[in-house]
Amino acid sequence: RVDILSLDDFYDKVMPEQQLVDVLRIDTEGNDYEVLMGAQKVLKRTRYLEFEYHHFLPWRNTPLIDAIDYLATLDFTCYWALKKRLLRITNCWQSSYRKHHWSNIACVKNTEVDLAEWMESNFQRQFLISPDR
Repeated sequence: RVDILSLDDFYDKVMPEQQLVDVLRIDTEGNDYEVLMGAQKVLKRTRYLEFEYHHFLPWRNTPLIDAIDYLATLDFTCYWALKKRLLRITNCWQSSYRKHHWSNIACVKNTEVDLAEWMESNFQRQFLISPDR
């Protein structure tokens, strides 16, 4: 038998209530959505979040947009974390995202102004056309 705790229950036991979480990395072989749903209190204290998404079970039955919308209610902006760029997902949802096979999702709390601005500028930079082109 294995005991199971939500992330909120675990953090309640090991962290002071007001302590911030600088980075929360979730990689639970497809169960990331369930972990997110059990981490509302922790996410409210988290500055940067990264989790894994793929179009296989159990994600196949859970629309990514549900996770993105949920995280937006907690003041996160989320991006596809690709090799050399970020693609914003929050407020930029495309139907093709439902078929995205595998990627990490990087989310920043909007109150983390420096990091949020850096991530957004990284996203927008790809749309700038150099005069040399």
